Amino acid sequence: MKRRQITLSEAGRRSAIAMAVAHGGSPVLRLTSQAKLAASLNEWAWADAAINELRHFYFSEQMTNEEYLQVKVVCLLCWRFDVINELYNQAEKFAFDFEFGVAQHSCDVPPCCFEMRADSPDKCSVLFHPDLNTLYWAEVVAVRTIFMLPLVNSYMKFRNFKAGTFIFDMGDNGSVPAFSFSGYNTSNLIPDAIFIESDGYRSHRDQFRRKPVPWSERRDTLLWRGTTTGVADNWRDLPRVKLCIWAKLSPHREYLDIYLSDIVQRSDDDAEAIRQENIIGQFVSAADFQKYKYHIDIDGNTNSWPGLFIKLLTGSTVLKVESEHGYKQWYYDKLKPWFNYIPVSSDLSDLDDIVLWLKNNDSKAEKIGHAGAALADDLSFQRELERTAQKMRESL
Repeated sequence: MKRRQITLSEAGRRSAIAMAVAHGGSPVLRLTSQAKLAASLNEWAWADAAINELRHFYFSEQMTNEEYLQVKVVCLLCWRFDVINELYNQAEKFAFDFEFGVAQHSCDVPPCCFEMRADSPDKCSVLFHPDLNTLYWAEVVAVRTIFMLPLVNSYMKFRNFKAGTFIFDMGDNGSVPAFSFSGYNTSNLIPDAIFIESDGYRSHRDQFRRKPVPWSERRDTLLWRGTTTGVADNWRDLPRVKLCIWAKLSPHREYLDIYLSDIVQRSDDDAEAIRQENIIGQFVSAADFQKYKYHIDIDGNTNSWPGLFIKLLTGSTVLKVESEHGYKQWYYDKLKPWFNYIPVSSDLSDLDDIVLWLKNNDSKAEKIGHAGAALADDLSFQRELERTAQKMRESL
């Protein structure tokens, strides 16, 4: 198999990786940084040497979760399927013969897709698109693919297993006929990679159950934090920027805590202009979301995958801004307006009236919050894996 050059980054990021190799991190992270840098420069002997050293670490020493993930990612990006297949079949001890590889897919899909070939309950392969390395965000695709392996494992153990081929899109906005995290066609939507990797947001579920904040002790405040993700030529047209500017000008601003927490995906000039708007606030951890009675959710590049789900888990009232592009996730058919969430028009024209309603209808808002939490609780990790396996089976 011909090895391909991996384009991971521009010169600035290469410099950052080089600094990591030279100055910081554990031996494992230094080696993974070295391998990534070598791949980006097409120095394969250097990359192979680093990966061969890493192979000894995952069998002989305890690694952190971050290090373990980085070893897997660098093997995939450098096409070292021999090493990562050894890892999964010996260290992970899958109950079936499993392998990563690369192959032309069975249908015309973008390079961010992978193909799962379930040949029998005892044999499965996950195959990357041959042009994956043409993507500047190839590393993101590799990480998300690794996060999806519990779903692969779930289907292989599914009681109604049927041999077949499945395409999964690791992009933000999915493509047909692939199974996708977010998009317009609800028939092919599946739980996103963050939901699966986090075991269905288990840490947040456990925290909110262990230390629930009573409704009466929560702040009468509508909270939002997020970054400047989204697609718009002019930064002023970003839905999240519009939300923050609305909050700054709203007559109800004393009840609002709505700010950007960071600026991403924009030029330096745009970033400076956004700072001048005074709409950047202090970061608020999701662990503190239960301290607020009201939350608002709004799209970024697509739906905010963990954003909406974690807010529902809090039991606070969730306002969801209608997606300008009609994006949905796998459970959106279970969202019921004014029952388990409050809808907001995409142009925010009704948001002032909704804030006023919240101020005057505290008990009704509390009931909506409880219904939202009940929905999120029902969407458990194991149950959603089983439902997705059934959806995969029905697609054959």
